[in-house]
Amino acid sequence: MTPELTVLALAGLFQAVQYVLMAVPANLELGVIKTLSPRDRHSFGAPLADQVSPPTGHLIRALKDL
Repeated sequence: MTPELTVLALAGLFQAVQYVLMAVPANLELGVIKTLSPRDRHSFGAPLADQVSPPTGHLIRALKDL
């Protein structure tokens, strides 16, 4: 495998791991119904990152900024 493909595969793996590390605590804290609902601002009252614990909020913002 060429170095470019290796880096691409590792980047994809890193993205998947980061998504799982964000999604599992968010679903545990907010519930699946809330995290799977439409992202209408008026239905939440506040952004999801503000409704969870600080570490989970950091993970949500880190994934959003990629």
